[in-house]
Amino acid sequence: MTENEKIAREVLTTICDTEEILEDYDLDLIDEGFIDSFAVLNAILEIEKRTDLKLQATDIKKADISSINNLIHFLDAKR
Repeated sequence: MTENEKIAREVLTTICDTEEILEDYDLDLIDEGFIDSFAVLNAILEIEKRTDLKLQATDIKKADISSINNLIHFLDAKR
């Protein structure tokens, strides 16, 4: 498991408050109702806690956190 995968798993299980999402890395967390409009701000806070990244609200889109794989790709691009 890569560091970014670990971070993505931790961030999204914290935001979604369930480990159920770990069963499918491509599960659309928005469509399945795990992520709401406040999730982007929560994701920024959780990512900053776990990394050296400093993010602005405009740096991350809902699509970037819509699945574990999407967040892994976002972190790979930013780190």
